[in-house]
Amino acid sequence: MRKLFIGSALLALVTACGTREKQPSPEIRNAVTSAIPDSAQTANITLSRLKNPFGSMSLSEKITDTFTIFNNGPRTFYIHEVSSRCDCVEVLSSHDSIPPGKTAVVRYAFSPQKKGFTRQTILLIGNCQNGHYPFFIEGQVN
Repeated sequence: MRKLFIGSALLALVTACGTREKQPSPEIRNAVTSAIPDSAQTANITLSRLKNPFGSMSLSEKITDTFTIFNNGPRTFYIHEVSSRCDCVEVLSSHDSIPPGKTAVVRYAFSPQKKGFTRQTILLIGNCQNGHYPFFIEGQVN
């Protein structure tokens, strides 16, 4: 659908400019269409929850928890990476792929590095919509 829309938009642009004979080069067409995720290859996933609101914890505590990934669609979900920008989050277990109709558990540990409210993100990077799916860890560190 998106490819059809972009192709129509390019055709309208060429027509509006009065240069009907000129078509975009194959390189430009490929660059535009490859930037759009191909929905035929996108896995439909959901998480058991979107965040872990852990409440309050002390700076010296460590939380270990899990969340579940559900593959609800007809395509295998290929996990390229499960990561966080913060050294305070460690992914302890993950999977390479989740077949259609199956689930996988991601286990992680959170060790806060400073006091105050914190919100950290674990990103699932793979062939899901937008190319990534976030999971949030948040709460108050005393």
